[in-house]
Formats: sequence, structure tokens, C-alpha cells
Amino acid sequence: MTKRIERLAIVVLILWVVSLIPNPLTTIVAARMYGHYEFQQFHFLKSALASASLLLSWAVNIAVGIWLFLEAKRGQKTKWLWLLFGIVFGLVAVALFVLLQIQEDLKTSKQD
Repeated sequence: MTKRIERLAIVVLILWVVSLIPNPLTTIVAARMYGHYEFQQFHFLKSALASASLLLSWAVNIAVGIWLFLEAKRGQKTKWLWLLFGIVFGLVAVALFVLLQIQEDLKTSKQD
């Protein structure tokens, strides 16, 4: 169980870092391309980069939802609820899923 939690923690950390990259990166790229003053005039570019960031965020949430669906299916839980929860809340859903999994494991270990 601890190996699964360690792998999950690594995946969550990687997804979290990837989801943080687009916002500062888009500002840096646009500012370097057009300069500080010109950057403010290029709202289209900023909007396009923000849209790309949003798409990446959605992709991460969908990946989280699919992963939660598969894990819930393996653990005999309500898989469709976890899929929806993962798509809507992303990494928060993963944290909640892991906490509930740990709580469930602690209950079963106390019963043994």
C-alpha cells in the first residue's frame, strides 16, 4: 500500500507542477517577445495563451478523473462519482481520494 501512495504522491506532485507552469510562462514568453509596454497591447496573444493554459488545466482534470475512475473501479467504489469529482475538482479530488483510502486502510488494519 505504501508503494501505491508513494507513486500517487509523485504523480500528483508532477500534475500540480505542470498545472502551475502555464500562467507565469505565458507572461514571460509574451513579455520577452513584445517588451513590457507592447505586451499590454497584445491582448489577443495573452488571451490565446490563457486559453492554452485553460486547455492544459482541463486536460489535467480529465486525466485525474480517469485515474480516479480506474482506482475506484479497482477498489469497488462508486467509479462514476469519482470520475465526475476528479474532472470538476482535479487534484483536490485526488487528495480526498487518498485520504479516504488511508482512512479505510487504517480501519481494516485495526480490525485485524
